[in-house]
Amino acid sequence: MKVILSIVALSLGVSSAFADPRDRDYRTDEVRDIQERLVELRLVDRGFEVDGVYGSGTREAVRDFQRDHNISPADGEAGPRTVDALFGEGDKGAPQQQARGRCKSEEISSTGNARPIESWALKLAKKNWREEVRARYGEEWSDYNNAQVSLSKCFESSVGGVPLKRCRIVATPCNPI
Repeated sequence: MKVILSIVALSLGVSSAFADPRDRDYRTDEVRDIQERLVELRLVDRGFEVDGVYGSGTREAVRDFQRDHNISPADGEAGPRTVDALFGEGDKGAPQQQARGRCKSEEISSTGNARPIESWALKLAKKNWREEVRARYGEEWSDYNNAQVSLSKCFESSVGGVPLKRCRIVATPCNPI
């Protein structure tokens, strides 16, 4: 079945960049982000290589994470629920109004690159927002969890007929007291 889908995708001119990131030994930046998060959370052994390849080591670490967080099935695949839990995403559509402390007067907007899974697109938008805030105000202001979010919206786009998600956020950087 995958061979047929690959042939159809190639005949339509669809890049292999849109292949399913859960395929065995598939290499993407998203996989690298997942691996880096697994390292941050100390869910992998020392010597775990962050290489962007979704191989057996990554699959086993994701499976352990799923078991620890009661995500079923615990199959080692980084689907939307697992990615949301890994990166601490709550309700993706609702703006957060939990900011505490002092805030800047300007809102920073950011849009992430198009991705096949919405939670990854949202994660990229937040990553871009953090980078922009760091560049303007420094590291201490770049915590998205303390920001006053006025917009967090994802929408569909399409490249070569492949449905993708793209997300945009607008938030005011805040620094907790």
